[in-house]
Amino acid sequence: MSVSITFLGDKLTEAQKESLSEKISVLRLKEPVSVEFAEKIDDCRCSSLWYGGTIANIFYRGWRFELTANGDVRASLIRKVDDVELFRIKDKHNGGDFGQELLRYIKTDEGLYAAENGEHPEYTLELDDNNWFECFAFDSDGKYYDLMWALDADNVFESVVDVIDGMDEIIEGEIREKNDGDEAIEYS
Repeated sequence: MSVSITFLGDKLTEAQKESLSEKISVLRLKEPVSVEFAEKIDDCRCSSLWYGGTIANIFYRGWRFELTANGDVRASLIRKVDDVELFRIKDKHNGGDFGQELLRYIKTDEGLYAAENGEHPEYTLELDDNNWFECFAFDSDGKYYDLMWALDADNVFESVVDVIDGMDEIIEGEIREKNDGDEAIEYS
């Protein structure tokens, strides 16, 4: 049985909504889910390295799951032809500064990964530290849960689907812990 999926706000294109709806609709959810993106996502830039801070909020069963791009990005972009460092950045406040600076030179995930792997025709990207997608949660009483849930996917849309797929396990685990007084539950 498919449940209702609502997209709040105007940050996604109709094609992005349709694609996410298709992926979410196969999950076994108990109640309707709402997703609100904090900023527009370009289909060509889905890596966590382009972003910083809150990416999306997912509302489900009275809970709010917050998908964020976290980390301290320390990186340099080198122009290959003359080995000149075009920029060096320490993006330590999850503001997405690295992605904004990189966008002046590289426009896509494909270019980003090529530069990171030394395969870009013009640039080499040296990453000392990087971002990742992570999820935090707030229950219906507003209690914050630092889940330490670093997501495996480095694609914003895949990460949203991963969060939605794991929400019932987290909610039910926390309910069991609250009711039984069991030890903390580890989430995958």
